[in-house]
Amino acid sequence: MRTEGERIAEIVKYLNSHNVHRMTKISRTNKKRRKIIPSETSITKMFGDSFFYGLLIQKTHEVDLREITNFTPLIDEETYNRVQAVSYKRSRLKPKSAKQGIFYPFRSMVFCDVCHSDTPMRVGKNKSHTGEYFLSYRCDNEYCQRAVKSVRAKICPRWSLRHAQNA
Repeated sequence: MRTEGERIAEIVKYLNSHNVHRMTKISRTNKKRRKIIPSETSITKMFGDSFFYGLLIQKTHEVDLREITNFTPLIDEETYNRVQAVSYKRSRLKPKSAKQGIFYPFRSMVFCDVCHSDTPMRVGKNKSHTGEYFLSYRCDNEYCQRAVKSVRAKICPRWSLRHAQNA
Protein backbone atom coordinates (compact mmCIF):
# COMPACT_ATOMS: atom_id res chain seq x y z
CA MET A 1 0.00 0.00 0.00
CA ARG A 2 2.83 2.40 0.85
CA THR A 3 4.68 1.82 -2.44
CA GLU A 4 1.49 2.85 -4.23
CA GLY A 5 1.52 6.15 -2.32
CA GLU A 6 -1.10 5.35 0.33
CA ARG A 7 -1.01 7.55 3.44
CA ILE A 8 0.09 6.13 6.80
CA ALA A 9 -3.32 6.91 8.35
CA GLU A 10 -5.06 4.79 5.69
CA ILE A 11 -2.64 1.91 6.24
CA VAL A 12 -3.26 2.03 10.00
CA LYS A 13 -7.02 2.07 9.39
CA TYR A 14 -6.67 -0.97 7.09
CA LEU A 15 -4.56 -2.89 9.63
CA ASN A 16 -6.99 -2.13 12.46
CA SER A 17 -10.00 -3.18 10.37
CA HIS A 18 -8.29 -6.52 9.66
CA ASN A 19 -7.43 -7.03 13.36
CA VAL A 20 -3.64 -6.89 12.83
CA HIS A 21 -1.84 -6.48 16.16
CA ARG A 22 1.08 -7.78 18.17
CA MET A 23 1.22 -9.31 21.62
CA THR A 24 3.70 -8.56 24.40
CA LYS A 25 5.85 -11.31 25.87
CA ILE A 26 5.44 -12.61 29.39
CA SER A 27 8.50 -11.76 31.47
CA ARG A 28 9.46 -11.15 35.09
CA THR A 29 8.09 -7.62 35.02
CA ASN A 30 5.26 -8.24 32.54
CA LYS A 31 2.98 -10.95 33.97
CA LYS A 32 0.12 -10.60 31.49
CA ARG A 33 0.15 -10.50 27.71
CA ARG A 34 -1.25 -7.32 26.15
CA LYS A 35 -2.52 -6.68 22.66
CA ILE A 36 -0.82 -3.69 21.01
CA ILE A 37 -2.61 -2.22 18.02
CA PRO A 38 -0.61 -0.35 15.36
CA SER A 39 -0.46 3.44 15.47
CA GLU A 40 0.75 5.98 12.93
CA THR A 41 3.99 6.42 14.88
CA SER A 42 4.73 2.69 15.10
CA ILE A 43 3.98 2.12 11.41
CA THR A 44 6.15 5.08 10.39
CA LYS A 45 9.03 3.66 12.45
CA MET A 46 8.46 0.22 10.95
CA PHE A 47 8.61 1.54 7.38
CA GLY A 48 11.90 3.30 8.17
CA ASP A 49 13.55 0.17 9.62
CA SER A 50 15.96 -1.51 7.21
CA PHE A 51 15.89 -4.73 9.27
CA PHE A 52 12.93 -6.02 7.22
CA TYR A 53 15.09 -6.48 4.13
CA GLY A 54 18.07 -7.83 6.08
CA LEU A 55 20.24 -4.86 7.07
CA LEU A 56 20.73 -4.46 10.82
CA ILE A 57 22.00 -1.03 11.89
CA GLN A 58 23.19 -0.55 15.47
CA LYS A 59 24.84 2.77 16.32
CA THR A 60 27.54 3.04 13.63
CA HIS A 61 27.75 -0.65 12.68
CA GLU A 62 25.89 -2.10 9.72
CA VAL A 63 25.46 -5.88 9.51
CA ASP A 64 24.03 -7.54 6.43
CA LEU A 65 22.12 -10.47 7.92
CA ARG A 66 21.57 -12.04 4.49
CA GLU A 67 25.31 -12.72 4.14
CA ILE A 68 26.02 -13.90 7.69
CA THR A 69 23.03 -16.10 8.49
CA ASN A 70 20.21 -17.82 6.68
CA PHE A 71 18.02 -14.75 7.26
CA THR A 72 14.95 -14.61 5.04
CA PRO A 73 14.01 -10.97 4.43
CA LEU A 74 10.38 -9.93 4.63
CA ILE A 75 10.75 -7.55 1.66
CA ASP A 76 13.40 -6.95 -0.98
CA GLU A 77 15.70 -3.93 -0.99
CA GLU A 78 13.99 -2.39 -4.02
CA THR A 79 10.61 -2.31 -2.23
CA TYR A 80 12.27 -0.79 0.83
CA ASN A 81 13.84 1.95 -1.30
CA ARG A 82 10.49 2.70 -3.00
CA VAL A 83 8.81 3.07 0.41
CA GLN A 84 11.60 5.40 1.52
CA ALA A 85 11.16 7.49 -1.64
CA VAL A 86 7.41 7.84 -1.00
CA SER A 87 8.05 8.80 2.64
CA TYR A 88 10.70 11.33 1.60
CA LYS A 89 8.38 12.99 -0.93
CA ARG A 90 5.57 13.20 1.62
CA SER A 91 7.82 14.64 4.30
CA ARG A 92 9.13 17.29 1.90
CA LEU A 93 5.59 18.50 1.20
CA LYS A 94 5.08 19.71 4.77
CA PRO A 95 6.25 23.28 5.29
CA LYS A 96 8.83 23.74 7.99
CA SER A 97 7.82 25.81 10.97
CA ALA A 98 9.37 29.26 10.74
CA LYS A 99 9.38 29.71 14.52
CA GLN A 100 12.03 27.03 15.03
CA GLY A 101 14.87 29.15 13.67
CA ILE A 102 13.98 32.53 15.19
CA PHE A 103 16.40 33.82 17.81
CA TYR A 104 14.87 36.07 20.45
CA PRO A 105 17.54 37.80 22.55
CA PHE A 106 16.90 38.31 26.28
CA ARG A 107 13.99 35.85 26.33
CA SER A 108 12.85 35.40 29.97
CA MET A 109 15.22 38.18 31.05
CA VAL A 110 13.13 41.35 30.51
CA PHE A 111 10.62 42.32 33.21
CA CYS A 112 7.95 45.03 33.30
CA ASP A 113 9.05 48.15 35.18
CA VAL A 114 5.45 49.40 35.60
CA CYS A 115 3.82 46.46 37.42
CA HIS A 116 7.05 44.86 38.77
CA SER A 117 5.68 41.41 37.95
CA ASP A 118 7.76 38.28 38.59
CA THR A 119 6.83 36.87 35.19
CA PRO A 120 9.05 37.93 32.30
CA MET A 121 7.63 39.89 29.39
CA ARG A 122 6.84 37.93 26.25
CA VAL A 123 9.15 38.49 23.33
CA GLY A 124 8.06 38.71 19.72
CA LYS A 125 8.61 40.53 16.47
CA ASN A 126 6.33 43.14 14.98
CA LYS A 127 6.21 44.42 11.43
CA SER A 128 6.27 48.19 10.98
CA HIS A 129 4.60 50.21 8.24
CA THR A 130 7.89 50.17 6.28
CA GLY A 131 7.94 46.36 6.24
CA GLU A 132 10.83 46.01 8.70
CA TYR A 133 10.60 43.69 11.68
CA PHE A 134 11.37 44.99 15.15
CA LEU A 135 11.90 43.11 18.37
CA SER A 136 9.23 43.84 20.96
CA TYR A 137 8.38 42.82 24.51
CA ARG A 138 4.85 42.54 25.87
CA CYS A 139 3.60 42.52 29.48
CA ASP A 140 0.76 40.04 29.79
CA ASN A 141 0.08 40.68 33.48
CA GLU A 142 -3.65 41.40 33.83
CA TYR A 143 -3.02 43.88 36.67
CA CYS A 144 -0.42 45.92 34.77
CA GLN A 145 -1.34 49.62 34.45
CA ARG A 146 0.81 50.13 31.34
CA ALA A 147 -1.28 51.93 28.71
CA VAL A 148 0.53 50.31 25.79
CA LYS A 149 1.25 46.69 26.70
CA SER A 150 3.96 46.23 24.06
CA VAL A 151 7.35 47.96 24.06
CA ARG A 152 9.78 48.08 21.13
CA ALA A 153 13.31 47.04 22.01
CA LYS A 154 16.07 49.41 20.99
CA ILE A 155 19.68 50.15 21.82
CA CYS A 156 20.17 52.99 24.20
CA PRO A 157 22.44 55.65 22.57
CA ARG A 158 24.27 56.34 25.84
CA TRP A 159 24.92 52.63 26.38
CA SER A 160 26.26 52.07 22.87
CA LEU A 161 28.53 55.15 23.04
CA ARG A 162 29.90 54.15 26.43
CA HIS A 163 30.70 50.62 25.25
CA ALA A 164 32.14 51.85 21.95
CA GLN A 165 34.60 54.09 23.85
CA ASN A 166 35.68 51.24 26.14
CA ALA A 167 36.28 48.84 23.25
